[in-house]
Formats: sequence, structure tokens, C-alpha cells
Amino acid sequence: MTEETTNPAPEGTQEADKAPIVTKPEDTAPVASTEADPGEPAAEQEQGDKEDTKKPHRVPAKVRIAELTAQKYQAEAKATAAIAELERIRKQHKPLPQDASSEEVDEHRVRKVMREERYGQVAAEAQIAAEAAAKTRQQMFEAKAEAVADRMPGVLDKFYALPVVTEFMADFIVESDKTPELAFFLGSNPGEATRIASLPIAKQGVELARLEARLSPATVKKTSTAPNPPPTIKGAGAPAQKDPASMSMNDYAKWRENGGG
Repeated sequence: MTEETTNPAPEGTQEADKAPIVTKPEDTAPVASTEADPGEPAAEQEQGDKEDTKKPHRVPAKVRIAELTAQKYQAEAKATAAIAELERIRKQHKPLPQDASSEEVDEHRVRKVMREERYGQVAAEAQIAAEAAAKTRQQMFEAKAEAVADRMPGVLDKFYALPVVTEFMADFIVESDKTPELAFFLGSNPGEATRIASLPIAKQGVELARLEARLSPATVKKTSTAPNPPPTIKGAGAPAQKDPASMSMNDYAKWRENGGG
């Protein structure tokens, strides 16, 4: 994995990633008939149900992004495990002693062939996992950008036009809660994007974190619309009790039930 990579072309240009094209059957001219067919209403209803099932189901943006995020993490985990396996295979290599017997030489050769074969298999698995993670990362980016296309038109074109974007920058932007904002700003300021890409990875993270915080909208303190509580008089004692002698019979009965007297 190199530190800098040229910005890949959108995944939408690949044939396998194109959205399915749904065509609507052409209306056919009705055939004149002199006899009434009682089965026509049921047939039309059945045809209508079939057409409804053919309509593409659009997955909500949040659901799609969550699915892609899980796929990306799975691919990255596979790549990490494969790289660890490659390191373990490398450590299995031991030089053959100079005084080794012919049997030991033959055994050493067999183990070397098996080790090299296993190493090639794991290396291929690591490559496939890395490519899957990169592809899913780009799909995540495009899904997040499409979710805000109404207020940030052209964000994909602006970002893809950048001359260089490092893998660290791509990961940071995709994982950020401000993916569209970061992409739109960098796409609109290619000089700043190139400057960040030229920095060491640690400083790239610092610059992107500062930019992310600057692009984050300020939180507005919510004020309550409830009316203010009535003013209270400090030091006021309990309300004065009404004289039982001046109470009506009903009030007196309630006063007694409440423990009066």
C-alpha cells in the first residue's frame, strides 16, 4: 500500500456496478372482440401485480451506508488477517545446515515448495480483500455524496477531479461524519488538497481533523418555548387555614376527611 494513490475513476463506470435498467413493456393495441371475456379483469389484475413486483426497491441512504460500512470492515479484517498469515509463513523459513543429510535436503526442498505455494495463496487472498475494501470505500463515499446531492451538486465530479488523494485521506474522509462537506471543500480547493496530500500521514490527520471541525456546523442551544414558572415569594409560610366555623357543610366534611380538627 503506497502512501499516495491517484484518485480512482468512479465505480459507476464499471459495467458490473451499473444500476439495473428497468424497462416498461410497450403497450399493445387492444384486439377487438365480439365476445366478452369474463377472465380479462383477473388477467389485468395479475399483470398489474407482476409489474408492481418489477419496480426497483430503493434502499434508504442510511441503510445502504450502514451495509457498506459493515462490508468495508469485513474486507479490512480479512486483509489484516492475511497479512499476519504472510508474516507467520515468512518466519517459518529456516536455513539448511551445511552438514545436512540427503534426506534433510529433500525434506527442506519439499517444505520450501509447500511454503511458497501457501504464501502465494495467502498473498492472493490479501490482494482480493484489499481491493474489496477499496471498492466498498468508494461505494460508501458515493452513497454519502448522493444523499446530499440536492444541497451539494457536483461534489463527486469536484472530488474525482483532484490530481492526487492519499489512501489515508480517502479513509479519513469516508469514515468522517462530514464526508460530503470535506469532499466538497477539497474538490473546490485543489491546492489545499494537494498540500495535505504532500504531508506525512500523521500531519494529514491533523490537517483533516482541523478542517472537519471547521466545516462542522455550530451547535445551536435550544431554548424552551414553555412559559416561565410563576414567581415565588421567599420565606412565605403555608397558606392560612380557613376558619371551620365559617365553612359550609360540604367544605367542613372535606376538611374533616383531610385530617382537619
